[in-house]
Amino acid sequence: MTRETVSDEAVTVPPPPPSITVTAEIAAPEPTPSESATAFGVELADGVRGASRRAFLLVHQGYGPRAIEMNDGDEVAFGRASTSTVAIDDPRVSRHHARLFRQGPILLCEDLASRNGTKVNGATLKNQRRMVVSGDAIRVGVCEVFVASAIAPSPADDDGSIGVVVADAKMRDVFSLAKQLASADTSVLVQGEAGVGKKVVAQQIHRWSAREHEPFVRVDCANLPDMLLEGALFGYEGGGGMPREVGLLEAASGGTLLLDGVGELSAGAQAKLMAALESRRIVRLGGKAEISIDVRVLGATHRDLPSEVAAKRFREDLYYSISSFTLRVPPLRERAVEIDLFAHLFALRFAEQGGRAGMQLSDQAAAALAKYEWPGNVTELRAAIRDAVLASQPADAIDVASLPEAIRRRPSIRASV
Repeated sequence: MTRETVSDEAVTVPPPPPSITVTAEIAAPEPTPSESATAFGVELADGVRGASRRAFLLVHQGYGPRAIEMNDGDEVAFGRASTSTVAIDDPRVSRHHARLFRQGPILLCEDLASRNGTKVNGATLKNQRRMVVSGDAIRVGVCEVFVASAIAPSPADDDGSIGVVVADAKMRDVFSLAKQLASADTSVLVQGEAGVGKKVVAQQIHRWSAREHEPFVRVDCANLPDMLLEGALFGYEGGGGMPREVGLLEAASGGTLLLDGVGELSAGAQAKLMAALESRRIVRLGGKAEISIDVRVLGATHRDLPSEVAAKRFREDLYYSISSFTLRVPPLRERAVEIDLFAHLFALRFAEQGGRAGMQLSDQAAAALAKYEWPGNVTELRAAIRDAVLASQPADAIDVASLPEAIRRRPSIRASV
């Protein structure tokens, strides 16, 4: 498995121009370790009250990946010495070659005066240390290590969600730009295949924005029939024994409205929604009084909306209203290193929920997951691990036989990444 190299030279990323689509990596500046330094590149815990930032190392040595969680004060040593945390059988590696250690929110890589140096994103460290962030790749001989970070989900989440996870440089750049866009209070369209995590990105934009303490309201456009859409969006005035119901547009006022699956709206629904967003006023069904609304609109879709506009299937004015910026979330197959971390975290979460704490993936199962194309992206991976945990014996590791048949039998069509 190879990956693109991120430059070690510090750069300043200018504010994105309107309608920018993220398709390439942004060179990451090398941070200076300090108490106020940006942890793991994007300060993922900022704006998420009570959330814990977690750090992981994904270690590859030619067999199944090994995930090591790094808590404050932890250290992982690399070298040929048998006492090393990660012992590496490679003559190019010194006995005590390098170490990674965590100090508060800072994760540091240090070369221990090794003979051949330690590579971080292709640049060689010789008897030096530097801060590393999520998405960085470290090489010690045949051993490759990827740095990852995560935010634990809310305790209220019981569907196997694991919150925000970043192990790939492309996703680090997505969240870096998302944080930049959060302060603009303008509309953002989050585009990507089904299951890539568009809702997670949208939630982070809200949490990093000035509206973070106000409501975050999601409208499920794809599964809301037209006959119910108007009532759901605008609410009901009530009367005649019927209760008043506040619609989603009114409920989101002051905060953020996520139009999830916005590309699925019918022509009639698009017209009604556009009228509300344009006037910033609504009237509840059965009522007469106009109600002002103040919402920031985020959209999410797997569709190519410019093509939908060209085909007259999506309103041009609505498209421009919801897409001052377009933020593309790459599919899981383009950030393959995250398959390892997602699988590891899903396995731990579902095993714990089922009273099987400590259950791990076998090397063979991890290899099978890495070869699969994942057309359903993170959503499919979560379901696969949930089913594999249920199919495994309590005392066993999750093996290939426990994985869904599609993963065991479907050949990979993914090129090396």
